[in-house]
Amino acid sequence: AFKPQAAAAPAAAAGTGGEVSEALADKPELALRADDGEEEAKYEVRAKCLRYDADGEGGPSWKEMGTGALRIMVHKTEANKARIVLRNDVGKVRLNVSLYKGMKVEEKGKGVSFIAAVEELGPTTLMLRTKAQNLPVLTENLQKYIPE
Repeated sequence: AFKPQAAAAPAAAAGTGGEVSEALADKPELALRADDGEEEAKYEVRAKCLRYDADGEGGPSWKEMGTGALRIMVHKTEANKARIVLRNDVGKVRLNVSLYKGMKVEEKGKGVSFIAAVEELGPTTLMLRTKAQNLPVLTENLQKYIPE
């Protein structure tokens, strides 16, 4: 589990702004901001990301990439720049893909499916799963921020 207090102790001992580190330690959500200055989160939902592995052992199957906070990030000045970021509960990036012109997003069963360029894998079929009541809203928001 993530223990922000452990990181705050050395900063306080070194006298390099320990008060700020301790303040962040009490509120870990502040350390993982949704707004990095150039982009803003337009939509957020808890989701699980799966990738389709056609060449997997035992035949084609869906492989889990991670579960956590999924955000649709849109560039503040360039409206045609948007991406999907999924971070696990500790803050590690599990998915970071751009939305692109002509991207097809469709609801399939319990998730939303699309093809995106995943680092080290190239073009990959992905599925985002979330609670049933959030699925139509997730699909709508993904389609809304696909560049024209």
